[in-house]
Amino acid sequence: MEEKYYPLVLAFLAAFALRLYPTILSGLPFSTDAWSPIRNTELLLERTPISLDCALMDGYNCYWPANSLFGAVFSQATGLKPMAAMAFGIPLAGALTIPIFYALIYRISGSRRLAFFSSILLATAYPYALFTAGVTKETYANPLYVLSILIFMSRGKWRKTLLFAVASSALVMAHHLTALVAIAVLATIALASSIVRVRRRAHVSPDGSSFLLVSILTAATALYFARAQEEATHPKICKPVLVLRTSTERPEAVIYDFAKIVGINPVVVLAKLEKLLGEEAKLPNKSPFGDGKAATRIVDIITSRL
Repeated sequence: MEEKYYPLVLAFLAAFALRLYPTILSGLPFSTDAWSPIRNTELLLERTPISLDCALMDGYNCYWPANSLFGAVFSQATGLKPMAAMAFGIPLAGALTIPIFYALIYRISGSRRLAFFSSILLATAYPYALFTAGVTKETYANPLYVLSILIFMSRGKWRKTLLFAVASSALVMAHHLTALVAIAVLATIALASSIVRVRRRAHVSPDGSSFLLVSILTAATALYFARAQEEATHPKICKPVLVLRTSTERPEAVIYDFAKIVGINPVVVLAKLEKLLGEEAKLPNKSPFGDGKAATRIVDIITSRL
C-alpha cells in the first residue's frame, strides 16, 4: 500500500472501531430501532421471494429495504446469522462514510492533510459516531448520501450520470429523509455553482448537467415513495396523492379519499394520473390525522398541572 493512503486507512479504522464499540460492549446490535430491520432480513433469507407488503414484514422499515437487503447478502457471504451480520455489517457500512468523505474533501480542496483532519473529525465526533453506530436505515444511508455528493461534484458526463443514478436509487431505497436532504443540498450546490459561473463569465450558461442529476434523484424519490400521504391531508396543502404501491401504512388517507392506491403498472398509473389531472379533487376540509395542534395541547396540559 502506498504511504499516501495510510491516513485514509487510519481514519476508516478509527470510525469503524468507534461504531462497533457499543455492540462489543453490550453483545447486541446497537439501537432499539435495529430489531425490525433484523427481522426483515431474517424473513428475506427464509422466505424469498417475499413481497415488501407481506403482513409478516414490520410494515414500516420494509419500505426502505436497502439495509435489510445488505444484511441478507452480508449474512450469506460471511456465513453469519442475520443478527450478527447486521450488528457487524451495518456499522461497517456506516464507517465507509469516512473514506468517501475524505475523497470529497480532497476533491474540493486538493489537500490530503485537510482531508485527513476533516475525516478524523467526522469519524470521532461523538453525536455523529453514536448515531451511525446503530443498526438502522439511517446508518446505511449515510455513505450513500456522501457518495452522491462526491459523484455530483466529480467530472465526467455519461459515466457520472450513470453512477449517480445507481447511487440515487440505492439512497432512495435506504432512507426517505436522507434522500430529501440530499436533494436540498445538491440543488443548493447546483444553483450556487450556476450563479458563480454566470457571474465570472457572463457568456457562459448555467451547468445544466447538475440540474439533471438533481432531477434524477428527485424523480427517483418521488416515484419510489409516492408516500407523502399524511402531509397531503394538511388543510394548507390538501392535495390528492397517487400511491405507487399495492398497499399503504396510512390507510386513513385512502379511506378519506386523500390517497388512491394505483399499483406499479405504468399504463394504470398514467391513466389514473390523467384522470386525476382532468378533474377537480373534492377532498375533506379536515385531516384524518389531526389538526396539527397536539403539541400545543400537550404543553397546555403539562403547564396546567405543574
